[in-house]
Parts: sequence; C-alpha cells; structure tokens
Amino acid sequence: MDPYLVTFLPSHITLKAEREETILEISRRAGVDIEGPCGGRGRCGKCKVLVKKSKGISEPSEEERQILKALISSGYRLACQAVLRDETTISIPKAEKCSEVRTNKGIKGGFPKLRPVSFVEWELEESDIKACPSKEEIILRGLKRKGFKREAKVELELLKGLPPLHELLEKRLIFVLLKDGEILKIAKDPIQKIYGIAFDIGTTTIGGYLVDLMEGQVAGSLARPNAQRAFGHDVMSRVSFSMEHPKGLTLLRSSLLECMNKMVEELCDQIDIRPDMICEGVLVGNTVMHHIFLGFPLKDLAHAPYRPLTTKAIRLRAKETGLFLSETGHVNLLPPKAAFLGSDIVAAVLATGIHKRKEPSLLMDIGTNAEIVLGNRERLLCTSAAASPAFEGAHLKCGTWSMPGAIERVEVEGGGQEIRLKTIGGLTPKGICGSGVISALASFLKAGLISKTGRLSHKIPSSRLREGEEGLEILLYKGEGGEEVVITEKEIGEIMLAKGAIKAGIQVLRRHWKGEEISQVTVTGSFGASLGPSDLKEIGLIPLGVADTIKTVENAAGIGACMALLGVRKRKEIERIVSMMEYVELSQDPEFEELLVEGLLLEGA
Repeated sequence: MDPYLVTFLPSHITLKAEREETILEISRRAGVDIEGPCGGRGRCGKCKVLVKKSKGISEPSEEERQILKALISSGYRLACQAVLRDETTISIPKAEKCSEVRTNKGIKGGFPKLRPVSFVEWELEESDIKACPSKEEIILRGLKRKGFKREAKVELELLKGLPPLHELLEKRLIFVLLKDGEILKIAKDPIQKIYGIAFDIGTTTIGGYLVDLMEGQVAGSLARPNAQRAFGHDVMSRVSFSMEHPKGLTLLRSSLLECMNKMVEELCDQIDIRPDMICEGVLVGNTVMHHIFLGFPLKDLAHAPYRPLTTKAIRLRAKETGLFLSETGHVNLLPPKAAFLGSDIVAAVLATGIHKRKEPSLLMDIGTNAEIVLGNRERLLCTSAAASPAFEGAHLKCGTWSMPGAIERVEVEGGGQEIRLKTIGGLTPKGICGSGVISALASFLKAGLISKTGRLSHKIPSSRLREGEEGLEILLYKGEGGEEVVITEKEIGEIMLAKGAIKAGIQVLRRHWKGEEISQVTVTGSFGASLGPSDLKEIGLIPLGVADTIKTVENAAGIGACMALLGVRKRKEIERIVSMMEYVELSQDPEFEELLVEGLLLEGA
C-alpha cells in the first residue's frame, strides 16, 4: 500500500500512514486526543468524529450504524471502527482542551516542618587531595570536616559531571544533601532554589505538584486528564490493550510520559524555572499506572491470582524513566500494596494519619475503582471494590468529564415539575459528570421520582419521562438546538451496582475488624472528593452504624506524595504503613455476594 496523509482538525496535525488503520489508532500515534472509554470496541459512541473528505475509508460497521444512525449520512464515523486506506481529513467535534477539565488536584499551603535538604559549603584544598585516593573520598572527607553528621552518599553520575580537581582547587563547593545523606547536587555557584516534583497518576486524571525543597512549600500545581483515556477509560481496558496489541504497552507508556513531561514544562513555566532545577521526584498511583510507568508487563494483573511484579519502593535516575528533570535527579515510586491497591491509597493513609489514630477510621478513595482502608494505629484492613467508570461519567449516555459545562448538582422541586441544574463554571450544560449523577439520584430519591430499586416513577412529568433506546430515561436538559442531557434507568442500575460493591466492601471490613465502631469517614479520590456527604448518606453508600462525621479531602494521595517528597522519613513511614495493611480479598469472602445484593438498594443510612 502506498503511503497516505491523514489530517486532524482543528489542530491541523498531519501524519503519514502506510497501512490500513482505524482513525483511533492513527490519532494515538499523532497524539490527538480522542476519547475511547470502551477501549475501541464500538460500544460507547464517545469517539465520534466527522470525516470531511476521504479518498479511501471502510464502509460503516454494524456498531456504527446502530450508534450513529442518520449521522452517518452527514459524514460522522466512530474513530474506533472506521478504517482508512487513503488520504483523509478528519474533524474532531467540540475538541476538549486539557486545560478545560476541572479537577480537585490542587494543594494549597505547604509543609513548613518538612524540609528534606541541607547545604554544606567548603573550599577544596591541596591537603584534601593528598589525603584521599579518589575524588569521591575527597568529597566525603570534606563533608565530615564541615560537620555533616550522617554518612554521605554520592552517585558516580554526580562525580562524572564535576570539573577536574585542579579546576576546583581553592573554589567554594556547595553540596545539597537529603537528610539521609544522599548528595542531590554539587555546585560551584550559590544555589537560590532547588525543587522536587510529585505526581499522583490516576486512571482518569494526573495531578502534578512542583515543590520548593528549601521552604517546604508547594510552588505550583495542576492536573491534566490522563492521555491514556484514548485506550480505554478503566484500568482493565488498558491492561487488555497492552496484551492485544504488539506495541500496546509501549503506546500506553509513551502517552503517559508525554503527558507528564508536558506537565513538567507547564509547572516550570508557572514560576519561571528550568526543569533541570528539579532534582527529586515522587510518584504515586494505582498499580496498573505504576507498572505502565515502569514498562512492566501487565499480564499478571489481568488474571487471577492478580499479582503485581513488585510491591517494594523503587528509586531510579530520572533520565532512566524518561522524565525530563535534572540530569542527576531521581524519581521515587512509592510501594503499592496489591494488584488493586496502589501507592495512591497508601499515600492517602499517610496524609490523613488514620494509621496514628487511637479510634478506628474509614478511608475511601473513590474513582473508577474504590480503595477502602479501615483501621487505627494498631491495625489497618484494606480492600478494593470494583466501582464503575459511570461514577466519573465516562460510560453514561450523556456523561462527561468534570469540565466547564458539566452538570455537577441536581435539585428537584415541585414533585419533579422543576429540576434545577448547577454546572461547572455556570455554563450551558454539555453533559453530566459523576458527582452530578450521584446528586441527581439523591434528589430523585428524596422527591420520590425513583424507587429504592432504581425504577423511574410515573410521578415524573410526562415532559421529562420517556422511552429511549435503552429503556426509560429522564430528561434533565434540552437546549435550543435540540441537544439533550438524560439519565437512563439502565445507567441508574450501573451506579447501584457500583454503590453496592463499595458498601459491601465496607461491610466486609467491618466484620473482619470485630472492634469498636468507626469514629470518622474520610472520602477522597478524583470522584470521591467532589461528592456531597449528604448525597452519600441519601443513596445509602455509607452503611448504617458508620460514623455520622463524613469529611472529604480533595486530594489525599497528592498530599501524601508531597509529604514523601519533602520527608525522607515519610518514605520510611510509607513502607511501615504498607507492612501494617492487611489485604482482604472480597471475592474470597463467603458473605460478599449476599452483602452486595443487600447493598444495591437506594436507601439512606
């Protein structure tokens, strides 16, 4: 086949293709962001694109005909189904920029008690050279002479970058050391600032934090959608992609690294510094993201008994990972606990301090997966419950990310005659995000518009209740141009299943605990932190008898990552937390299925 060009609008990105590929496959190589929550299986319809012109494209598949219907005649195709064979121009409708996505990944303030670095200055003298057999020994001797109490450690990479000894004679050297004695940087000129970076790599969103290591302050933060969403919204779809495609893992890893390196650039631009001023990094995330970043095979995470390659902390040179930081910088990957309990929940335990409390507390990190920890300073029980991409809006018919225009709150008045919507940014509704769905269910339940079994009631005004393609649905919004936002009865069922799994997971941990009652509940995560405590109670996600006090922490995993970045001792504390955690496998619990069924009902606590 002759090479042909493919152009994407509105970005005007053009690249060469040399074989038959789907539009989605080509977009991944081009770095063009097209959603693919279902992993390219032609089920969700979210990868809809407009083919402006093409000299060679496949006929619409059956999946496309079912989803797009009359839109096909206008040139619309599903990117995961349409196969290109010749020159083509493609427009991506309503392309969403990363900067438009609102997240809760920011961290305000700082950590004034945590300053991981110290400085030692001394002048190299002739006597130093005569007394030591190597440049390394000269440095270590000089640090001791200046009163540095710990055993210093210097990597060969740092030594290789130093000028010859005769050039250093009688010059003042400045050493930047971590509190455990590792030398981060050696400079001849005064150092004004030195930085570290922490990443919370979520399935949906990546949070990045630029941290001033001298002041213990977060100097800049931002969040971006994980670029891997083009390969599937949930972790298992990405695991499947890595196994089904010869270069699947490479594509997943390169898209992740590209996203993270762009974030490094943006963070540096925020405070006008260079990436080579970042000398230390800490990464947390779920175990699949951890393995993808390291390039580890994912097969053992795809099948029982579900075992990660390692659950130990890992420290690597930054340049070995592909992150564009200081040439001599390092990246620390904090340890995950299990296949479905990543280092993000471990970092969240560190941040919330439940491992230090006398009274038992419950911590839930809710995203596309729900990680749950119950415990105190004596014991930590933990588990993972399959939540749902629907929790974050991805698999819903009218679902969207937490971006301007997404419905985030729903209030019902007048028995359903009036539905008030609050959108992010106060804009015209573009869809509904996960917190909006939970808010809607809680409001519907209060108003009697849905039953405890999730059935839509005929009390709903006929102008809002109708029969759709997937059964009954309730109309939330209809725009002047005919655009609509609905919630279907089928989608309510999906939410109930996820909610039931989380509630059952909590119940299983409580039965294993066999101790005093839970004193406090903390909810965090990309989705969990945006939920209203009253909504959680209304739909019955929190079981009866659990603490009345429910608080949300916007990004416990990110806070924990920053704490580990700023405190070498905190990294040791993380390892202690992992050793304290006792993993409870829900599928092996004889009561889980029964509790799951009981937890499906939408009934308040």
